[in-house]
Amino acid sequence: MAAIFKMDDSEAGWDCGHKTFLTLCNTLTRCLEGGYIRPIPLQIATMAIWSFVHGMASLHIRGRFKMFGDLDTEAAMYASLEQMILLIKA
Repeated sequence: MAAIFKMDDSEAGWDCGHKTFLTLCNTLTRCLEGGYIRPIPLQIATMAIWSFVHGMASLHIRGRFKMFGDLDTEAAMYASLEQMILLIKA
């Protein structure tokens, strides 16, 4: 099953994703050096934020937030992001 989701480095679109990932790494490096976020390993911080945002975007794109009924999805997504920031903020 996992093989279905594995991405080959030669697949179209990975350059864009990889550049975005590196931008996140660079941003988090500056945040760590500046003391803006808790001292956590860069790879762990990057993986956590990358997967959190990717997950929310995927759920939104696929319409999976409909299970929350009349919840203001956009407001809930922003509130969730604010909670993530509070978790890592120094």
